Amino acid sequence: MKKSEKKLSKLVKDNLKFMVEDFLERDQEVLLKDLKESSDKGLGYFLKLNSILSKGFHFPGEPDEEDMVDGDFETLVLELHKMLNSVWDDIKGALLNFQNEIQPGRESSRKLKSDISSGKIDKKVPWYKYLKLGLQDSAADDEKYYEVNFQHYISFEAGSIDFHTAPNQILLNFLDLFRDVPISYFSRCAFSECGKVIILTRANKSYCTGTNCAARKGQYEKRRKDPEGTKAKDKARNLTRRKNKTTELTKLTDFKDSTCRS
Repeated sequence: MKKSEKKLSKLVKDNLKFMVEDFLERDQEVLLKDLKESSDKGLGYFLKLNSILSKGFHFPGEPDEEDMVDGDFETLVLELHKMLNSVWDDIKGALLNFQNEIQPGRESSRKLKSDISSGKIDKKVPWYKYLKLGLQDSAADDEKYYEVNFQHYISFEAGSIDFHTAPNQILLNFLDLFRDVPISYFSRCAFSECGKVIILTRANKSYCTGTNCAARKGQYEKRRKDPEGTKAKDKARNLTRRKNKTTELTKLTDFKDSTCRS
């Protein structure tokens, strides 16, 4: 993060981390499995989301007192996950485009202009490549805006036509969570097979929190650098496991036999 950029409080970083890594970037199947571990998981997720979006949920079909009594928090959380992801996908796509395409393009443009003004142009590079680079990067210098799509609903319940931007206030509260957050706080998991967006809650963070991405990256690098050695270690490890399992089964069988004889 640059010195001139806004510093976020621990609470804001933790809320962003929960919203992005622990909720939005999780596949719904994985989230559902987590919710089914206990009846309290759905309530815990819902209360956490409600505390982050503390301006309150106000949208068509929002949870009411009856929903709270019924306690179907699993369904509520999954519906929120689907709603918010419809917007998060747009935000994430725009953010990654800006970080990976626009910012590098602008840096190339600045370098090109500096080279031209200082006479440091590499004469080994054909002039038309500089021209092409300049034309490409001139577009990157323009102020960039992205479109975020909102769903719209129509209702006739009041006896007249009524339109809602869904889910109304909750989406506005959700967008406010990201307002003025420096984009340097957003990165991607360093394990290429994951690549999910992470929040840099600390300076040396490179992987998703609460996952085995760091270990998987380590294993991947070991296999890449020493495929034969890693294969031999895996074979020896699996052999040891089979022997241990056989030993445990033998002990269990002997125990059962001795019990039956007694």
